[in-house]
Formats: sequence, structure tokens, C-alpha cells
Amino acid sequence: MLGELPLAAAREIPAEVFARLREGASPEDRLEAIRQLRADAGSRSRHALAAAMREDLNDRVRQAAALALLDAPDGQTIQDLDEFLSQEQGEEVRRAVCVALSSAPADNSGAISLLGGRLLQDGSGAVRLAAVESLRARGDRRALGDLKIAAQKDADPAVRRQAQAAWKILNQPAPKPKAMKTKAAPVQGPCQCSRGPMKLRARQTTREECEHSFRNSYQRQGFSCSWNSMQLE
Repeated sequence: MLGELPLAAAREIPAEVFARLREGASPEDRLEAIRQLRADAGSRSRHALAAAMREDLNDRVRQAAALALLDAPDGQTIQDLDEFLSQEQGEEVRRAVCVALSSAPADNSGAISLLGGRLLQDGSGAVRLAAVESLRARGDRRALGDLKIAAQKDADPAVRRQAQAAWKILNQPAPKPKAMKTKAAPVQGPCQCSRGPMKLRARQTTREECEHSFRNSYQRQGFSCSWNSMQLE
């Protein structure tokens, strides 16, 4: 089910635009309607795009609707796309969505989870390769586990090679923070990390030091960290 979506934008979308998405219209008409609805943040437009993504009989229309939904910044969009891709038969449609996720302004953790699912579960080597490239491009170290599994176990040698290469890139330690060139004392604050009920003792560090520890150690162990009460991502 499609979740709550943003409130409608100020401009009103003409009713005939929604009518173009009916199955009786030509694919070209429906694609033009998607182009017009893509720029709108209204809930009616989002529901119409989601319906076209799930139900349209034309691969190009389903693909265009899915890519249009990626403009939505909410995590629910990723969940809807994940459900769609798990049932979508068109290989090129699935591949195109994975490619678009390399840079789409979607919720990062949700996008990583979706791409990881495609990498480990999709039956198409082309789709799995696209998932690897998008995970590498997004640069999120939370993808390391899925990339390692693919590098070791994927049936396609090309996928294994690319997954291994992406794993090596993402597994490189983040550069240590540069020393401050000013004589003023660096700003310090409490660096607090926790995982569920487990909470580590807070340390007084600079933000750069706290981020370095988070990205190179704690994040891979499933911890979330904050510096001076500001959540690190």
C-alpha cells in the first residue's frame, strides 16, 4: 500500500492529465502525462504515478512512473519501489531503477537496502551489475556486507568482480581529519554511540574525530552515533 505522501502543490493539475494515464490512452499520451505529473508534489499526482508503476501494461510507462516517483524525498517511496521491483517482470525496468538510484535524492538508508536486495535476489546479471555500480556510486559503507556476499557467492563472474572492486573502494578508511591551522583550541563535544539498549561512554572529541570513529568502526557494527547531540549519518 502506498503510504502518506506530501501535500498537494499550489498549482492545480488539470483533470485531463490524470485521464491520460488511463489504460485506453496511447503509451505516448501516458508518458506525456507522467512528465507533467513528475514536477508536482501533490498526493493525487503521487498516487497516480504509483498506480501507473504497478498496473500499466507498457514497460516504458511503468519505468517512467517509477523514475518519476524517485523525485519524492520520503522513505515511503523507497518501500513502494522495493515492493514494485520484487514483482516487476521487465528486466530493463528493474535495471533502470537501480541505475537511477545511484544519484536519486532518495532516503539513503532505504536506497541502500533496496539496492542490496536487488544485488542478492535479482535473477538478472545486468540488474545485479547495475545495483553494484549504484552502491559504489552512493558510497555508503552500510553496503559492505551485501557487496562482500555478492563478491563471494554471485553466480556471474562479472558481478563477483565488480562487487569485489566496489567493496574495496567502500572499505577504504576515511581520511583522518586535518590538523587545525589556527592556534585556537578545537571545538569539542560529547561523542556518544549506542546500539539498541547498549550505550557506550561518551567521549569529549572534535566533530571530525567523532565522525572518523563512526565511519571506520562503529557504523559497521550497527551503532548510531551523535556529536554534541547532533546525529551523524
